[in-house]
Amino acid sequence: MKKILISLLAVMLAFTCVFSFAACTKDNPPADGSGNAEVKFALPDGTPVLSAVDFMANKPELKNSDGADYDIRVNIVPAANIGQTVSSGQADFAVMPTVAAASLYNKGGDVQLVSTNVFGNLYVAGLNGLSSESDLENLKGKVVYVTGATTISLFKYILTQNGINCEDGSTATEGMVTLFAKSEASEIIPLLKQAETKSTEAYAVLGEPQLTQAQGKISSLGVIFDLQEEWKNITGFDGYPQASLIVKKSFADSNPQLVEAVAELFRNNESYLENNLSSLADVLSENGSTIAELTFTATTIERCNLNHKSAAEIKASVKDYIKRLSNIDLDDNFFYGA
Repeated sequence: MKKILISLLAVMLAFTCVFSFAACTKDNPPADGSGNAEVKFALPDGTPVLSAVDFMANKPELKNSDGADYDIRVNIVPAANIGQTVSSGQADFAVMPTVAAASLYNKGGDVQLVSTNVFGNLYVAGLNGLSSESDLENLKGKVVYVTGATTISLFKYILTQNGINCEDGSTATEGMVTLFAKSEASEIIPLLKQAETKSTEAYAVLGEPQLTQAQGKISSLGVIFDLQEEWKNITGFDGYPQASLIVKKSFADSNPQLVEAVAELFRNNESYLENNLSSLADVLSENGSTIAELTFTATTIERCNLNHKSAAEIKASVKDYIKRLSNIDLDDNFFYGA
């Protein structure tokens, strides 16, 4: 009898543990200590943060299936850390480079693309040389400062598709475009300022909002090439799907109502920015973004190319973009609801 009772207790304990685990994972995320369901949202500190301003200012107020409120926690991380944050499971939602998200998915990562929200913010700027009337061919024999990762990959692709050879280095080579890589824009802007002081020629690939900051410090710095237009000339797609809203697939399967609510705020972000530009710095600062200190004008926001395209709308463009830059063939399961 004693053995039977022990066996029954073991079965009941195991059942209780399984039930508790299911209650925590199937319908709602783990509680944050207040009884509310905690939802973790990661953003890389930079342009992609601007795609989430409406979301940060007006987080959705919803209850899960147990009647508890969702407690949404926004974590703005250094841009270089967003891939690790997502791959290690530290975020239920994230905005991240589409290339990085596709690579993670291709390796078996638990992610899906909900929407694309940044469609390219890169421009070739320069001074004391070429003008906006120039052709890409005119960059031959020039040194162009660039940052790494997707920026340099995309610029190299655009150059090669236009039949222009390029190399990595710091010294100009006749007939080639020399790409001088720097870690971030803050290292490039002083070099452009130095060129202005010396009245020498200089070029750089800069993204917004850093381009606006550079032009504020270097009055003669002009935009020579819009890389979004160059991409369109090659592919036919209007801009490229630079950064996207990603959700953990296992989370989305159990929380479709919240996914739709978050997507709606991202869908309205462009309109929110137009009507609340004066309070943008406050929202960014309250959420811990370092770009709150930068200057934002209507032109800055326009050149960021913020928009919202759902997974179904953007699927063809994303597949094309990822194939061109990463040689990955994405399947439809990468796209939420598509």
